Amino acid sequence: MSKITLHLFSFLSIMICVSASAQKLPAIQPNSIKPPANLKIDGKTNEWNNTFQAYNGNIDAFYSISNDDSNLYLVVKTKDETTAKKMIGAGIVLSITPEKNKFENGCSIGPAVNESATLTISNAYMEFKQYAGKKDRSKQADSSLTVVNKAVTTSMKEIIVAGVTGIDNVIPVYNEQGIRSAMLFDNSGALTWEFAVPLKYLKSAMGNKPSFFYNLIVRGMRNNAKSVTSRSTGVTAMVVNTPRSMGTSNQDQLMNTTDFWGEYKLAK
Repeated sequence: MSKITLHLFSFLSIMICVSASAQKLPAIQPNSIKPPANLKIDGKTNEWNNTFQAYNGNIDAFYSISNDDSNLYLVVKTKDETTAKKMIGAGIVLSITPEKNKFENGCSIGPAVNESATLTISNAYMEFKQYAGKKDRSKQADSSLTVVNKAVTTSMKEIIVAGVTGIDNVIPVYNEQGIRSAMLFDNSGALTWEFAVPLKYLKSAMGNKPSFFYNLIVRGMRNNAKSVTSRSTGVTAMVVNTPRSMGTSNQDQLMNTTDFWGEYKLAK
């Protein structure tokens, strides 16, 4: 069997396993759960044993919502490169509301996006992908993964908060309010976002009820198009500033905002 055929077979096997695992899960998490013991908000799924409560095709990601007596937790993992690029370059936001499809009286929280760092992260990620999965390039893969995750961590030093009384709209990742957010790539190239927020900040958005509606949105990237007119010909053209590693074949998908709604009742 040739190396090309072997690599293709391995890739197809992985994709079949991913597709099968996604098909077994509901699109919306059906039950309330407690978080794993000793949970750390670090962008890793070790404590979750890499298992999730749902897979939503709208955002092409696995996710789980959980709670204990003090906090609400969310973990989102995507193996789709387009979704990962949007999460890093445009943002992902969790909104908590007392009514479905209505953002009034709700609150929204998500990692602040540093658009200027998108190209650096994308280039580092593409270098990692060149080595990922190749046994003879494991050291290069590990090294490049460290580089890309350092770039992600460095770029996401703040959290955006809206609709929470007494908290500024922008707070640092390490804050006194106890709101935590972390995002990392794993060695398969999948991107995970972990998040935690104290329940006391959500009471108003929940309508002081034990259950609430939530919206999870992955924002589409802006193309940063600029109008340029030639002095010699007078012809005007649109120049799109999209990093080369973002590609152009999936430009529409990159610019497309996707989301879904669900309902969650706090676990006792």
